[in-house]
Amino acid sequence: MAASARFAEMVLPLPIDQVFSYSIPDSLRDMAQPGCRAFVSFRNRLMTGVITGMADSCPVKTPKPLLDVLDHEPVLDSTLLELTHWVADYYLCTWGETIKTALPAGLLNEAEQTVSITRSFPPDVLEQLRRTAPQQALLLSTIADHQAISINSLKRRVKIRQPFASLRSLEAKGYIEFTVGKPSADPGIKYETWVETITPQEEVEQLISQLAARAPKQASCINLLVKHDGKLTTDQLRHLGGIDRAVIRALEKKELIETYEVEVIRDPYQNYKVETAKQIKPTLEQA
Repeated sequence: MAASARFAEMVLPLPIDQVFSYSIPDSLRDMAQPGCRAFVSFRNRLMTGVITGMADSCPVKTPKPLLDVLDHEPVLDSTLLELTHWVADYYLCTWGETIKTALPAGLLNEAEQTVSITRSFPPDVLEQLRRTAPQQALLLSTIADHQAISINSLKRRVKIRQPFASLRSLEAKGYIEFTVGKPSADPGIKYETWVETITPQEEVEQLISQLAARAPKQASCINLLVKHDGKLTTDQLRHLGGIDRAVIRALEKKELIETYEVEVIRDPYQNYKVETAKQIKPTLEQA
């Protein structure tokens, strides 16, 4: 049935207790199957959800199509789909949120929409828009300043919560275009930056004294590194001494430290505290 089904039933990582129906384009018919992630349009957003079932009919008259299927093999088998459905029902949360919790971090990220200038326009265009459509003028001017900008960044800069109607008008006039970056098929490799002192041990005290007068933050950075076996991450330096990237770059330029990246092994139980089991004395009957 899956190969011939015309519609995919999907859940999205949202606090909405509902299964959504999407039509399956012919080009995706062989890939769409329960347990696979799919890329879809939901209201004014582009999201990644999980296909939970297939159907030959749809309760919606004109369903939106799947934009893409991100997996060749299901990321959740039928057993895990049933389990997450049961967990959602038992704990009174949505199926989509439960699935997001069950999957590795990053697999259900929302897509990043970017808007960019398609062609140059004469200055009088902005003047005319300021008189007739001030919101469009503000949006076009801001986009032109950056050439390309994400929708989320644009909304923060212009402080317009719902800019899509104006953006679509600008798109229809040929001034801008939308592009979408699909979420990666995997959460990617995480790195952290380490800082290590390369100053000879016998010169450290003199160096700290020299830096303390004219560059106290740099002196503090070297001092912290020395106290921690000569190396710390940039995050540790920031938390311990308020050392920012500018200080690190200055020391690196003076060839007093070096920086390098190390892959971070993702551990879902890293911050999970396990309490020591209490010693329980058996009763006389148990003994």
